[in-house]
Order: sequence, then structure tokens, then C-alpha cells
Amino acid sequence: MALRLFSDTSLSYLHITGSDVRSFLQGQLTCDLSKLTFQTFSPTALCQYQGKTLTSGLVYLSSSQEAFLIIQQESLSSISKTLQPYAALESITISSPPTSTSVIGLSSTQVPKNLPSSVNHVVQYDNQVHILCLSIEPYTYLIHGPKAQVISLSAQYSDAELGRLTHWQAAMIKTGILFLPHESQGAYTPNMLSLVPSPSVSLSKGCYLGQEVIARTYHLGQVKRQLHTFCSTSLNTPLPVNTALKLVNQSVSTRVIQSGSDDNTLWFQVVLPTSNPPYEFVLNQDASDQGEPLVFEATLYHYDQS
Repeated sequence: MALRLFSDTSLSYLHITGSDVRSFLQGQLTCDLSKLTFQTFSPTALCQYQGKTLTSGLVYLSSSQEAFLIIQQESLSSISKTLQPYAALESITISSPPTSTSVIGLSSTQVPKNLPSSVNHVVQYDNQVHILCLSIEPYTYLIHGPKAQVISLSAQYSDAELGRLTHWQAAMIKTGILFLPHESQGAYTPNMLSLVPSPSVSLSKGCYLGQEVIARTYHLGQVKRQLHTFCSTSLNTPLPVNTALKLVNQSVSTRVIQSGSDDNTLWFQVVLPTSNPPYEFVLNQDASDQGEPLVFEATLYHYDQS
């Protein structure tokens, strides 16, 4: 059983508590929380009134009075500030995790001991550690809780290879889960991020932040750019978020949203108009750089919709 443990995922979470957490989040997040049981999670997003995405990640309810919103760590402060005024009106408490908390990842070719085997399932280990099954090809997990308990759980997998952050980011891209980086906050609508329609965004549950703009854009078919996922073996160095790219021989410029490398393959996501292969990108360079622009080929990746 090939195991890989990721001690750095760049992810964290907001802890949300109150008398009716489900109802509160239903009016804020884009997914339909009425469909969630206490053992499942959903991809989701939080938007402005204008429909621009502030963050995206995962949400789940551990009880009727407790929920977790898993997002990029750098976005915790700004997203907490965005939600606080609405939370105060409904006696909801939003807090960041204590410094003694750990958020790690694990991937395996087989189901590891004590871990769930079905996608979107959440289980608890030692009462305080939450384990989310993100994918089964391979089995990919996000694990968070008090550091001591997380270490205790991960110690069971002493034969695991330590994975780098770039490997984890590549794994997230391949699962189809978008953890919008802080640098892209407010730059794209969920429509541009190819989240409409999907489990991330409900078009039928009723009002939430940005719902009117998102639904109108979808029904009018006015999305001119959408999220595209590419893989490349001609360049295997991860591209930093917001790296400027151009399609060769086309007047199309874009910026990297997510990027990671897995073995000899680069994975990255950008928002582009619909385009036809071949896909050759040129990496924009500083005007003072006298070197040759870096050009690399890529293949468009299609997610299994079955």
C-alpha cells in the first residue's frame, strides 16, 4: 500500500457554532446545506453581493450547532471579518483554530486503517480529529484536529512517504476541489470558475450572497471565460499563484489560479475563453529580462462527469 503524508496543506478552517448553524450558513454559502447530513461535506463558495468569489473550499456540519468551513489559511482573517456582521445578527460564533491545531493530508492506493472509504464522508477519530475522504482514486484525505491527536493518528502510518506541498496541490486539482487562493479573492464569479452548475453552487435553494448575479449569468449564458485545468510534462516546476501566462499565437492572457506538480507533471488551472488545441503557453517575463520567453506545451484535462 503506497502511502504519502502531507504535513503542509496550506489549508485551515473557521469553526462556526450557534443554535442553528445550518440556517445561518444556508444564507451565506453557495451550496445547499439542507442536503447535508452530519456525516458528509460539500464543496462550496462565499461570494460578494456582486457575485464575485471571496473564497471556496469545503463545509460540513458536525452537529446542528457546529460547522467547519475549510479554506486557504491566508484567507481566514478576511473571510471571518466578512461573515462576522451576519453572524452577530443570528448569535453565531465564528473562530479560527488554535495554534495547537494541525491540518494534514494523506493519500493512499488502498483504504488506510481507521479512515473512511466513501467520497464526501466525514468520520471522527479519538473524538476530536475530523477525517474527510476527498477522493478514492487514489484515496485522498484531509485530516484536522488537535496536533497531539493528529500526530497519534498519523503515527499509525509510519511507513508513509512525506509529500511536499506541491504534490498536495496537484492532488487537489485532480480531485476537482477548488481552494481559491487569497490572491484571487474577488477576481472571479463562480460561473467563471466553472462551479455553476455543480454541488458547489445551488441555483434553486433560495437567497444567499451573490445568488441573483450568479443565477442570472447562468440562465442568460453570458459566461465568456471559464476555469480550465491543464497538465504538462514539458514544464514540471510549479507556477506561483497569479503567474501571468499567454496562449502562443493568440491574444489571450490569463493568470494561474492553482498549480502543483506530481512527479514529472505540472498541473495548473487558469480562466480562459474556450480555445482549441494545441495549447502552448508562454510565461510572461519582467520587461527587464533579456532572456528568451519560456514556452511550454500543455494538455487540457477533462474531469470524469459520471
